[in-house]
Amino acid sequence: MSLLLMDVGTCVEVRGVVDSTPYATAVHEVLEEGRVLLNIPVQDGKDQRLPTNKPYYLRCFSAKGVYRFTTVLSGYFTKAGQDYMLLQSSDDGEKVTSRQSFRLICSETANFRMLDDGYVGPDQEGSIRDVSSGGVRLKTVEELEARQLLQIDLPMISPDFKMTGIILAKTSINEAARFSLAESLFGKNVSSSSKKKDDNESVKYLWQYGIAFVGATDEEVERIIMHVHNEQQFTKENRPKS
Repeated sequence: MSLLLMDVGTCVEVRGVVDSTPYATAVHEVLEEGRVLLNIPVQDGKDQRLPTNKPYYLRCFSAKGVYRFTTVLSGYFTKAGQDYMLLQSSDDGEKVTSRQSFRLICSETANFRMLDDGYVGPDQEGSIRDVSSGGVRLKTVEELEARQLLQIDLPMISPDFKMTGIILAKTSINEAARFSLAESLFGKNVSSSSKKKDDNESVKYLWQYGIAFVGATDEEVERIIMHVHNEQQFTKENRPKS
């Protein structure tokens, strides 16, 4: 996908080639010839102006997936009294995919909260169904909007481990299947406790989201990868031998 096809408002992560610190921002305007205006990242209520004439990686979180571009920050552009970063892409970008081997299937209750221009919303409860270094799959009761930024607790990593993510995919859990499952639960005695837990969860949660992490540091990604690797090894070593 060309950078020219990105939509205004698309969430973007700017990460320096040398200084790998990630900065989250958004597309303000897409110009001709592979140029794009980005909002200046804000940290602790202050503009974070990045050095010009330096190479940067852009990860764009679009409705069609996550794409990475190599760009150069040409400078700062003033429009209608507002300053923006002007970046020039030097390639056509590549789609970022998560390898299935580094994805951990799980089912853990976790809190999350919505983020909006520095505002952190109240805790809400959801269920994390899988986790990888690139993101998570989350189930919720309440409907959330695509491209919403969230702060998500990942208790399987550690009790205070949190990540920021953006909703890229959104699906509704089939309503007819919900009520059919609910009727079967009330009408039958479910002998398997694990199945009862799974079935009850399926009835409880109404929405499912594919969420990509934004602004993750190398250390945070490494912690997630190590957790997934260790859990996969534990499962493999404890799998019954046939």
